[in-house]
Formats: sequence, C-alpha cells, structure tokens
Amino acid sequence: MPIRTGRGDSGFTNLLSRQRIRKDSPDIRTIGDLDEACSYLGLVKVKLRALNEKEMIERIQHAVFVIASEIALGPAKRKKNHPLLDDRDGDWIESVIIELERKTDLKRCFHLPGGTE
Repeated sequence: MPIRTGRGDSGFTNLLSRQRIRKDSPDIRTIGDLDEACSYLGLVKVKLRALNEKEMIERIQHAVFVIASEIALGPAKRKKNHPLLDDRDGDWIESVIIELERKTDLKRCFHLPGGTE
C-alpha cells in the first residue's frame, strides 16, 4: 500500500472534524509540539526504575494525548463536546510539577543537548 497519494496537499491538512487547515497553523504546530513532548516523556519513562514514577509519566502522556485530540477536533467540535480533561486533571498536573521541582535540584544555567544521556 503506497504511503503517498501523489495529489499533493498544497500545505493543508484535515482536522478530525474534516476541516481543512494550514499545516503551519498554530493548532498543527501545537499538536506537533505535544507529540514531541509525549515522545520525550516516553524516553524518560523507559529510564525510570520506580513503577509509581512510570505510572505518573504514563498518566501525563495520556493527558498530553487528550489535549492534542481536543485541538485536533477543531474549534467547532470543541464547542459541542465537553472537555475530556477537567480542572481536577489540571490540578493533578500542577501538583506533579510542584513535587518534581521539590525533588530536583534545578540549576540556573543552560545545558546543550547531547552532553549526556
């Protein structure tokens, strides 16, 4: 099965609502950024030893997927559907951030990627 149609896309793609949108739109860029964040979280998850930490990362990954899905619905369908995440989810994510900041000695400097794993 070919992976290309040969028709070209003229720089547009479809949202889940079938709405056509430019590939360089803020929504599509955000979905791509969320996908990258989820990939990085997957790398972190593989390196963790503690099961509870892996479960925490997986829960965050799930939330990231849900957020990307909400964006991919498009504005019209987002208004019709109730949000898949609620304030409790946001509160949980914020509590995780606070806990991780407390556990981590954050240095006030910039590190170049590739220096260490």
